[in-house]
Order: sequence, then C-alpha cells, then structure tokens
Amino acid sequence: MKKVYLVAVVVALIAGICTWLFANQLFKTVSAKSADTTKVLVPVETIQKNTVITAADVPVKFKEIKVFNNDLIENVILDGNDLIGKVTGETLYANEQINKNRMIDKDSDVATLSVNLEKGFVAYTIVAEGDQGVDGYIQEGDSVDLSFLLATKDEIEKFVNGDEDEEGEDGSDSDTNKSDKKKDAKDKKDRLDELEENFPVETFSALEVIKVSDNLSVSTAEGNDEKVTTYKNITLKISEGMADKILQIEKVFGKESYKLKLRPRGTVSDNK
Repeated sequence: MKKVYLVAVVVALIAGICTWLFANQLFKTVSAKSADTTKVLVPVETIQKNTVITAADVPVKFKEIKVFNNDLIENVILDGNDLIGKVTGETLYANEQINKNRMIDKDSDVATLSVNLEKGFVAYTIVAEGDQGVDGYIQEGDSVDLSFLLATKDEIEKFVNGDEDEEGEDGSDSDTNKSDKKKDAKDKKDRLDELEENFPVETFSALEVIKVSDNLSVSTAEGNDEKVTTYKNITLKISEGMADKILQIEKVFGKESYKLKLRPRGTVSDNK
C-alpha cells in the first residue's frame, strides 16, 4: 500500500513539474511577444468618409494602442502628423488600424469639393465659352473678374437700333435713305460705345477659379493620367451673399449678360 502512495506522490510531483515548466515557457513566449509591439493610432469611434482631420481632431478622435508587430498592417499610421490636413477617403471604424492610403490630401483633385470650402463660401458654376470665357485660357487657381451689363437683350437692341429706317416708295433705298443709313450705322456704333454709360455694369473682382469643366470629365481625365484642356464651364469660390446677388442678376438680365476677364495669377478678391 505504501508503494502505491509513493508512486502516486512521484507521479504528482512529475505532473506538477511538467505543468510548471509548460506555464513558465508559455509566460516567457507571451512576454517576449508582448515586448515586440508598436504603438499605432486608431479611431476612437467611426469617422465618416470625406471628414477633414484637423490638429485639434487628432487627440479627440484618435487614440494610441499597442499592436504586435506581426499583426501590423502595411503603411499603418503611427504619427498624428500623418492625419493633420488629410481627408478620410473612406469610412474609418473604431479601433481599426489605418493604412495611409485611406487618407487623401485635402487639396487633391480626388477630394470632395466641399471640403475645400470655408464656412460662408459656396461653389458657383457659370458658362465660360468663347470670348465670353477668355477663349479657354482660364485654369484652376486663376482669378477672374465677372462683369454684368445690367440690361436685358430687348433694352440693348432698342437702345442700339433706335428708330427703323424708312425705304423709298418702290421698296428700294433712295439716295437720301442711303445717306441716312450711313449716319444710322455711325450712330449705332456710337450708341454701342455708350452702352456702359446708359446701362450700369456690375463687376465682381478677382474671383477664385477652383474647377474647370465638369466632375465627370475631370474624373475620367485623372483615371487616364491626363488633364482637362477644354471646358464649357468653370466653378468659382464666392461668398454666399455674392452668390445670391449674382443669381438675382442672372434671373433679371439673363445668364449671358456677363463677360469674364482674366486677372494676373495671385490676385486676391476684396468682394464679400
């Protein structure tokens, strides 16, 4: 009986030693792996696509966590400076690692236009074709003057044409009428020169051009590593108040009652 107890004790001791050795080795493995970690930045909560990240956002919307090096994703964001001034290209979810490619530059063409509009400003698109639009020489980053002649087409035609010329009794022009027509032609030219004196001109100066052409054309060109070189429209960044005023003018005098003038690069608008 004593031999049975002795064998049991020996077996128990061996089992205990084996358990201790296994636990000790496991502890060492986990400890080694725990020491082999890197701090990364992850969202505190879900951040929607097209969100601009400011310096003030970093400590509030993101936190540091330790991740085993073996579990790190490619191009993971480690530093808050990699987030400042960037826009989320897609939705970021709480506690997930962030690949740098999921953040895009705020000024990038692929960023949503609205993220580059300060509070109180809007994007306003107008037609810019032919001599009305400086023959296609306007580019993003340029400044233009937008000048409206505050007169309707009927008012302009009536002012320029004046009274209709009279014909001779047989339907042909008499010598007197021919002479009168020459005089009328000169009068029309004089009246054209007097348009701005008789009809006021409203000018909005040095407006910033933020886009040319349309979104589909720009996106297609970017996908083919090309750049848009022809356009029918341009988009301006203007104040909300100015946009309302321009809209009113267009409604009254027509959408073709303006002319664009290109300013030297870097001219700043003083319009509010």
